[in-house]
Amino acid sequence: MYDFFFDSADIDFIKSIWSKINHVTSPQHVRGITTNPKAMYRIDCHTLTEWKNKAHELCALISEIREDNKGVVYVQLPNCNATPQEALSFAKEISTWGDGQTKIAMKIPPYKPILEIVDKLEEFVDTNVTGVADSGTALFAASYGVKYVSIIPGRMEEAGIDSDAHIKQITDSNLKRTEIIAGSMRSINGLKRSVALGTIPTIGGTVFQLIIKDLSAMELDNVKCSDKKPITNQKNIVLSS
Repeated sequence: MYDFFFDSADIDFIKSIWSKINHVTSPQHVRGITTNPKAMYRIDCHTLTEWKNKAHELCALISEIREDNKGVVYVQLPNCNATPQEALSFAKEISTWGDGQTKIAMKIPPYKPILEIVDKLEEFVDTNVTGVADSGTALFAASYGVKYVSIIPGRMEEAGIDSDAHIKQITDSNLKRTEIIAGSMRSINGLKRSVALGTIPTIGGTVFQLIIKDLSAMELDNVKCSDKKPITNQKNIVLSS
């Protein structure tokens, strides 16, 4: 078994999936939930107040699943072009959105002005640099001491990028406190390769529907990963921007 995040803001969906997989994994393997503005919009949450209420409910759900205070729910900074002061204000605001056990944390873009205030942000919330599509950007973000960097192998592969090569270079590096999340997977094989390469997956509806059909996907077996050197080109830059 391996640790993972639910990649959804839909409470009913998460409850349904958990009821189907909780006999093949343990509550402590559930790191928490990752959300983004699109996930919030899908469940008809559009205002900051609606986000706050939903985040509180998601925290309560993770507290119920894990039965401890070690889980986390990630909320994304809505404006990727926010100023450092706007990012800091948002961090202060969302830090109060938890349920008293599961904490709220913040997804941020991989931009230098925001990364330069990570220490200030982390006085209120843990940080997760999101939407990264190349090893160089991931390592740059990790150098600022963020809690997580999220790479997007599914979208990389759709663009013809060898995601394995980039992930391997990242996870083979000295990341200190930073851990690597892998998201946007499209297949069980992609999920397992990402885990085998040392990441923590955030799993959405597409892959969970495949897992439900074959619960052995929650176990990590032998998978073949690329051993090539990563190549960074315009495709990576476009995805990471």
